[in-house]
Amino acid sequence: MLALVVLAFIVTRIFRTRPTPKGIVIRNPVLGALNLEGLWVEDIVEKDLEILGPYFAEVRRSDDVPPLCDVLLLYGEINSSGALQNSPKPPNEIVRDAGASVVIIAINNPVENYSAMPKDSFESVTLIMTIDRRQWRFTSCLAKIFEQMKTDGVSLPLAWVKVGPQHPGAMHEDLPSLVCKLP
Repeated sequence: MLALVVLAFIVTRIFRTRPTPKGIVIRNPVLGALNLEGLWVEDIVEKDLEILGPYFAEVRRSDDVPPLCDVLLLYGEINSSGALQNSPKPPNEIVRDAGASVVIIAINNPVENYSAMPKDSFESVTLIMTIDRRQWRFTSCLAKIFEQMKTDGVSLPLAWVKVGPQHPGAMHEDLPSLVCKLP
């Protein structure tokens, strides 16, 4: 029985993705939200999902078990030793359980804490680390990126540089402070 479940999962993943000259495109992507911080971020989670949900075929959320998804919004504090503060699982297990190819740490964390994360924490996924959400700019930026991915079929890295050009002297006053790490 377990073999059938695993086979079904693999087949689903194969047929939901297709390579294009612009990168991997996921048909009918699922957005997941995992809130490890409890009530103090609940309003933020709700607002993020309200704004970002329309760019996805489905939205799943949880406060304990990682939802099966393609893009995971992870509301979790990274402590000074680089661990997820309120999680019984290490990041690589959360990623494995969610099946996500993109993980967005959706609350502010100091850059030093991200730097302290073990190298294998999120090595298999595109990781977006939030330094400063800068209020509405966080969801606005992600909405622009997901819109380009959905309507133009571009990859996340290409959409990222279109929304926030990566050249010396580029001004990003209308963007949050984010760092993107590719696998």
